[in-house]
Amino acid sequence: MPPRSAEEVALNAILASPRPTSRRILCRGLAVVAAVALLLGLGRAGLSLDLEGRRIPALFASHGLAIDDTDRRLFMVSEYDSVAEVDLATNRFVRAFSVGSGARLSSGLAHVAGKLYVVASDRTVVLDAETDAELAVLPHPTALGLSKGEAVVSSDRSLVYTVIGSSTSISVIDVASDTVVGTVRLGKDFVSLALSPAGERVYAVNPETSELAIIDTRSLSLERRVGFAFDGEGALDIVPQISVGPSGQVFVAYVAPGYRGRIAVLSPSGDAMQTFVLPGYSTGVACSPDGRHLATGAGYVLDASDGSLLDHVPTPFVGLYHVVFNHEGDRAFISNDNDRFLSVIEGFHEVPTQIELEGAVRVGETLEIYLDFPGETGAPFQIAASASVDRGIPLGSAGLFPLDNDTLLRLTLDPLTRECVGFKGFLGPNGRAVAQFRSSHHAPGVPAGTTIYLAAVTFDGSLTRDSVRTISNVASIVVE
Repeated sequence: MPPRSAEEVALNAILASPRPTSRRILCRGLAVVAAVALLLGLGRAGLSLDLEGRRIPALFASHGLAIDDTDRRLFMVSEYDSVAEVDLATNRFVRAFSVGSGARLSSGLAHVAGKLYVVASDRTVVLDAETDAELAVLPHPTALGLSKGEAVVSSDRSLVYTVIGSSTSISVIDVASDTVVGTVRLGKDFVSLALSPAGERVYAVNPETSELAIIDTRSLSLERRVGFAFDGEGALDIVPQISVGPSGQVFVAYVAPGYRGRIAVLSPSGDAMQTFVLPGYSTGVACSPDGRHLATGAGYVLDASDGSLLDHVPTPFVGLYHVVFNHEGDRAFISNDNDRFLSVIEGFHEVPTQIELEGAVRVGETLEIYLDFPGETGAPFQIAASASVDRGIPLGSAGLFPLDNDTLLRLTLDPLTRECVGFKGFLGPNGRAVAQFRSSHHAPGVPAGTTIYLAAVTFDGSLTRDSVRTISNVASIVVE
């Protein structure tokens, strides 16, 4: 359970004052007393995920991925030193073209301003994404090192940062002129890059030393080197991937001894926070644009806040993975250097969850209802509970509650049993709240096994039909 403090108890958001026994409310077949305060600032961010997997033939096994600005085209670096393109509208392989220039390609690839930046062993090649024409060849310092690399684009789309294990430096490329405008010397074997949300830091990881390097992009100087395998298990020298969430947290996916996947979580300044242990082997990680989920190469989908496993969409159990989200954040794409298919996890935005339940509907126990309406700070809300799904709760896209002449403030489908009753309150400063209901005794005539349905509605002002802002998903629970 989330920790609670006195400050989190909202004085102005009591669901209801204690009611006399004769007016106890029937919920999931139990009479419950709505005498508990609403707790603000808590709740569970996330989606009620309904994920699906898809496999797109890609002709070649691929290493690195890049998506264009429109989310319509995906590019992959292939095993044959060429680039392949997939049409994301039709989920079909479109073409493959050689990079040329005798380049030995790494996994580094970026798309910006209609151009592709392809990282090779001794150079970065700039191509026109439409015509495949070579626009520039930018040499970089080389050394004997790993052949994997990375290319990332700054948030203002003006710069591309590149690295490869066989180089000794990170290169900074100006997109307008396609020239190298800066370098950061790190030494060899740094293979993966990620930028902070504001672009003031770039992060690089080295699998040979299990290090994370933190670079100040304003001064192009090294801020700090820290170990990312800080859970005491160590790390194998398998190429990791790094991702940064919108709040600045850093996620490093690596493989521990025993070939169990790990994700190290670090603060923006590189301080160790926690380590997520995956159920099996996996490399690669990407944080969703909203910061709520982590997608991994093996198809494990985690809650980014605590590492809990939300779903698993299996992908081939071999090779090195590379993971990216599209800009919209509803799809994650996974390449594998031993698999000639592109794996896709779909459905991250399909079922937004604004209400979740925890606890049991059992005499003497408490049911907690977690509300999460991002961006609706302080909005009034209503929770409705019903023992019938077709009379008081919306299903799918059915829309508003069928209230006849009543309002959401008092839902009374059955005047005798009051099987559908609403509760009200106000969301906290982050759009979240927790309502608690304690069951006092079994409701007459509602046996164990009865399913109760709950939903929540927010309003722009008064709790009326005309002021409805958002209707949540429907959550259900069974009377015990």
